[in-house]
Amino acid sequence: MANQPGIVLYQDNYQNVRNVLTQGQKGDLLDALMDGEYQGDDQLVLMAYNVFAAAIRRTDEKYQKICQKNAENARRRWERYQRMQANAIAFERMQTDATQTQTETQSQAETHSQKKKSIFIPPTVDEVRAYCQERGNTIDAEAFVDYYTARDWELKPGQKMKDWRASVRTWESHQKGWTNGLRGTYSGDQAPGQRSEYRY
Repeated sequence: MANQPGIVLYQDNYQNVRNVLTQGQKGDLLDALMDGEYQGDDQLVLMAYNVFAAAIRRTDEKYQKICQKNAENARRRWERYQRMQANAIAFERMQTDATQTQTETQSQAETHSQKKKSIFIPPTVDEVRAYCQERGNTIDAEAFVDYYTARDWELKPGQKMKDWRASVRTWESHQKGWTNGLRGTYSGDQAPGQRSEYRY
């Protein structure tokens, strides 16, 4: 009891002692309780001291249990708070990651779409022939395909064709200026749209 920071004297317990002990004995009892030990030889004071000391120990044990329980509750509340914080951070990170993934997916889809649009697929002779028939011109579809296949489907060196239908229409417009299907300067190559040795 010497380590106790203080003592509590309850009125109900103290009432009986007050009626029995003299003023001097009460002082000795109080000093003993404050010091944590009774060193006198008064049996009445010793008996009262033992009663009060036991009550104080029980109160102290109860107080310590309450403190431990409060500390445990505080620890659990703190751990719960930390879990909530961690969950909130994780949820926010998930939302950010999901948004970023969605943005990246959209960006990749747009890039893929752009790449898909920019990829040129050479037409077949039948496709060119069908388009020429649709437009009602007399361009030789086989000559058209052969002409650009030999040039790796480039309009001019380094400039890949993007729309073969536009090239067909260009040939068509050139064809309208031909006389008897052959007009131009001799170059030793085929004329676009015609099997001849003239090119425009």
